[in-house]
Order: sequence, then structure tokens, then C-alpha cells
Amino acid sequence: VAPSVYLNYTLPAVLNKPPALTMACWVYPTAYPNISTLSAVCTCNIASPDSGSPIIYLTYGGGVVFTYIDSVLGYRDTISAVTIPINTWSHIVGTIVNGTSTIYINGILQGTRSYSGQITSVGGGNITNLLIGTQNTTAGAFAGYIDDVRLYTSALSAAQVQDLYQNPNQASTTVGVPSRLSYSLPILPSASSNVVDVDMSETGQTIVAVTGSSTNNVYYSTDSGATFSALTIGSS
Repeated sequence: VAPSVYLNYTLPAVLNKPPALTMACWVYPTAYPNISTLSAVCTCNIASPDSGSPIIYLTYGGGVVFTYIDSVLGYRDTISAVTIPINTWSHIVGTIVNGTSTIYINGILQGTRSYSGQITSVGGGNITNLLIGTQNTTAGAFAGYIDDVRLYTSALSAAQVQDLYQNPNQASTTVGVPSRLSYSLPILPSASSNVVDVDMSETGQTIVAVTGSSTNNVYYSTDSGATFSALTIGSS
């Protein structure tokens, strides 16, 4: 199914070929895809219909898969042992680090997979874009609601994933999960409204801030908050 509305973010260079990665989101599906298609929650890269990596998607009956490409073995699927229901919020997290990928549903580990080499896009290319609500511009549309999509340049631990699930609003004033730094909300001179949420990588080098504006409201920093740049957002 082609998407009617989706978000397209241009990612900072630090996410082009990260040594580790976490992709997290809340989803509220209102329908499952049919048996021959998938429903993508969020995916990176859209150069061709099959170039997404990494990607979280739903299958027929509520199955959840975290897929990515490594530079040695190609596509690797980490499949959840449990399904998720429609018309209910569920939290999904996928992590990749040190040759192992994991998938968590509502804070609980539900699958692992081994991989080799580097996390890339198809053909070893860079990860450059994040789409929310579709696999690509012509197919793989998600039916339902998506909230609090996060990308980290580190793999969250099981305790951090559980904390993120239990405390989804933890970044309303400051951000910090166990073993991570704490950071107060920044003031962005170029933004038209105040920052309402912020999150950071485990080292604190990469920070993403969201303002209260309804459009073009996401900013990122790769120098520990010294400077921020606006992310490009598109829709169709």
C-alpha cells in the first residue's frame, strides 16, 4: 500500500555507518498488513523499494521484525517471539552492537540474531534518511499511530530499554537513563518555539531536541550541544 502521509528525516553523518545503533518507537496499529505485504513503522534509506536498513516493520497477524543489512551477510532479520495487538500502544526497540542484534517488545527481550561486519545500507552505502510510517515512497505504509521514534548511536542495555518503556516521558525536563548523562533542555536561538523534549547518545556527543512547533521541529547536535542544526522533514 502506498503511503498517503509519512515523515522523511535527513540523518546526521554520525548515523551513516554507526558501530552500534538503537531504534525505538511506540506504535498503535489499527490494522495489520495483509499476508503478502509488510507495514513499516520506521526505516532508513529509500534509494529503492528494498534498500531500507535498519527497519522495524509489522507482518500479517501482528508479527514484529527488526531488519538491517551488514556488510558481510546482507539482510538480517531479528524476529520477535511475540506479536502485538491492534488498537493498543506497544513499545518496540531494536539494537545492534558487537555482532548481535536484539528486539524488545514492551521492555522485554523477544529475539536475538548474530551479524558480521558493518551496519550499512544496500551495497555498503551510507544510512542517510529516516522514514516514519512507510517502507518507501510507494509501498509498505503503516496503518495506525506512531510516537516517540528514537535513534541512538549506541545499543541500549536491557535495563535502559526497560527504563525507556517504563518512563516514556523521562526527557520532559532532563534526559538520562542508567549509565547515561543528564542534560537540561537547550535554548535554540533559531527555533520559533521552546524545546519540549531532548535525548542524547550514551556519550552525550549526539543530542536530538524537539520544539513545540507543529512543523520542522527537530534539531540535532553532534558536538555535545554546542551547536544545533535543523533536520529536514518531508511529507507526501
